[in-house]
Amino acid sequence: IAYISAHHLQEPIKKALLTTDLLEEEVRDKVDLSSNENWQRVKRALHRASVLKLDLHAYLKLFTAEPLHERVELNQVIETVCRSLAQSIEAVNGTVEVEKLPCLLGDPQEFTDLFLHLIDNALKYRHPDRNPQVLIEGAAPLDGRVTLRVTDNGIGMPESRIETALELFGRLHNDTESEGTGLGLALVRRTVEMFGGVLSIESKEGLGTVVFFDLPVAPPSDLLVGNG
Repeated sequence: IAYISAHHLQEPIKKALLTTDLLEEEVRDKVDLSSNENWQRVKRALHRASVLKLDLHAYLKLFTAEPLHERVELNQVIETVCRSLAQSIEAVNGTVEVEKLPCLLGDPQEFTDLFLHLIDNALKYRHPDRNPQVLIEGAAPLDGRVTLRVTDNGIGMPESRIETALELFGRLHNDTESEGTGLGLALVRRTVEMFGGVLSIESKEGLGTVVFFDLPVAPPSDLLVGNG
C-alpha cells in the first residue's frame, strides 16, 4: 500500500508544479514572481516534494522488488553516474577519483542509484571553503566480497549524528541549509543490506565523511557462462 501511495503522489505534485508555471506566465506582465521570495519558497517546496516522492518510491521498491544478480562492471557504473552529475560536479569545481574496482554480482540499477546518492551527497554537503573531492576505492576481495570506501572532504557531521543520518528522513540540516530529502543514506544502507552487506560511517565535523560497505564480487566470466 505504501509503495502504491508513493507512486500516486507524483500526479498531484506534477499538477501543482505545472499550475505555478502557468500562473507565472499569466501574470508575467503585471507581477515579477521570479523575485518574490514567498512565491519562490512555494516552488522550492514543490520541487523538493517531487524529489522526495521519487526517493521514497525508490526506497519502498527496495523492499518489494526482486533484485537482479548479474555481473556488474562497477567502474562503468560510476562513470555513468559521473556523466549524469557532470553539470553539478563542474558547477562546484568538484572532482571524483575512482580506483580500479572489481566486478560485482548484483543489480546494476541499484548500484547506480547507490553511487548517485553518495556522490550527490558529497556535492550537496560540500565545505564552503574548499572544492568538493570524492575518492572511491576498494580493498582486495575476500571470501567473495569486497569492501568499498567512499571518502569526501565535505562538512562532515558529529559522531553522535551518524545514526540519525542513516535513518529514513534523517536530515541533519534544515531546508534552508541543504537540498537533501533525508532519504539518500537510508537508500544506500538498504541497498547494501539487500545484498547481505553492512554499511558504516566515519565522519568528522568540518573535515569530511567516509562511507564503508561491502558487496558481493562477481565470479569469473567463464563461471557465469557455465552456469547459464
